Amino acid sequence: RFSENNGVGRPLWQYRLTTAGEHLFNKNYDQLTIEVFDTLTLLGEDVLKNLLSAMIEERIRQWEPKLTGLSIIERLDILKDFYKKDDSFMEVEHKDHSYSLIERNCPFHNVAIKRPILCSVSVSVLTHLLGCSVKREKRLQNGDGCCAFQVLLNDPITENTSRIIIEDE
Repeated sequence: RFSENNGVGRPLWQYRLTTAGEHLFNKNYDQLTIEVFDTLTLLGEDVLKNLLSAMIEERIRQWEPKLTGLSIIERLDILKDFYKKDDSFMEVEHKDHSYSLIERNCPFHNVAIKRPILCSVSVSVLTHLLGCSVKREKRLQNGDGCCAFQVLLNDPITENTSRIIIEDE
């Protein structure tokens, strides 16, 4: 709001936006993230994989202590709760001796649609935290309405399993 100064000179009152009001204006973080991904790829595929690996390791470091000594079923339930912070619709589906984590509201949706390699972080983290292979059988990128991470109980990982698992697109 400005005070009256009869239209001459600078206004007597000045207002500025505080950090608390920044959310009222559009931001382009998704485009920035895509640009960072693309720039890392230009620097070399290994650079991008190193970034993804660091993301994977940090998530494993944070979550693994909370899962130690638990069964896969208990781990799935706790992981579902971890993911619920960003996706209140996350659920575990049990069907015919098979389990899947169903993600209906991806917190990285806009970036993941354009750069699906980001989803390799989720697959890798889940694989290592559950101790068995995890495959995405449904993908938001394919219009499936969700991402379904199938837990392959009969395919345990070994010490030679790569920490970063790049999905086939």
